[in-house]
Amino acid sequence: MKLNQATRRQRPEKRDQSTPFQSGGYQTQPDYTSYYDPTVGPQLFDDTSGYGSYSVQSQQAYYAPQAPVYAPSAAPFNYYEPQQPDFGIGASLLNKQMVDAGAQILQTQMAAAAGYYSQEVANKSSTWFGNLKYYFAVDTGYVLKKLLLLFLPFTHKEWSVRYNPEGAIAPKDEINAPDLYIPTMGFVTYILVAGYLLGVNDRFSPEQLGIQSSAALAWLIMEVMLVFFACYLMNISSMLGFLHLLSYSSYKFVCMIVALLVSLVFFEFGYYIALSYTSLSLGYFLLRSLRLAMESGATSNQMYSSPKSSLYLVLVICFAQPVVMYFLTRHLIIRVVV
Repeated sequence: MKLNQATRRQRPEKRDQSTPFQSGGYQTQPDYTSYYDPTVGPQLFDDTSGYGSYSVQSQQAYYAPQAPVYAPSAAPFNYYEPQQPDFGIGASLLNKQMVDAGAQILQTQMAAAAGYYSQEVANKSSTWFGNLKYYFAVDTGYVLKKLLLLFLPFTHKEWSVRYNPEGAIAPKDEINAPDLYIPTMGFVTYILVAGYLLGVNDRFSPEQLGIQSSAALAWLIMEVMLVFFACYLMNISSMLGFLHLLSYSSYKFVCMIVALLVSLVFFEFGYYIALSYTSLSLGYFLLRSLRLAMESGATSNQMYSSPKSSLYLVLVICFAQPVVMYFLTRHLIIRVVV
């Protein structure tokens, strides 16, 4: 009892020193430092002041420093990124209309270009090939006169081709007009004579005959294409179409047939004599015919006229004919074995 009274007498002194506000001998708020000091030791009696008891863990949790807690922002605002405008459906419709308009313009331009080039190809084809029936409009009189002209061109005086207002005159009525009947018959006859000579030389076979005909046709087509390419590079304008050049280039088969037939009788010596004369006559015939056609084309189009270039081209064609004739016939002649 005495101990309890002494303790009570000491408590007011502590309250006077530590607690600035008192009411009737009791604190208005609990002072946890006056009840318990962790450095002194445990409390000797229970607190009956009516404010409840506090454990050490609750006091430590109360006085422990708490870190400030900031509520996270639901949608942080970016102060430096500008907001992009959203045009929505209007922009999509505008872009679609622009794409459709561009596609329509492109299709229109492509269709116009295709039509233009198709028309150009049709015009070129009609110029190159012309009317095929015109080149076969011949008769027996024309064939005899044309063959005589090929072997004796030095006696011929008039080389110009006549025309009438309605169109070109058919070859049967114009000896200077090119035809395809004699070249076609000459090509077929050349293949037959080559097959016969291969048989005489014990070298005949269907494969050899096919090789001979393919080689002759390849040389002919390549020659015509080279002439067209040379005219394009040298800006030479002429009245010669594809069938015109094919006709003039195919007249060599008639000369080759004559040289091969002569070789049957006079062998190699007669072959070279016949080949030399036919090459000379064919060259003169082509020089007069092609040169006149080139000059007529240049006169009709003065912008592309080049007399020297056309003359050089005609001379090259004339000198190339004997070379082609020799390579297509030299392996067919009959040589005398001594």
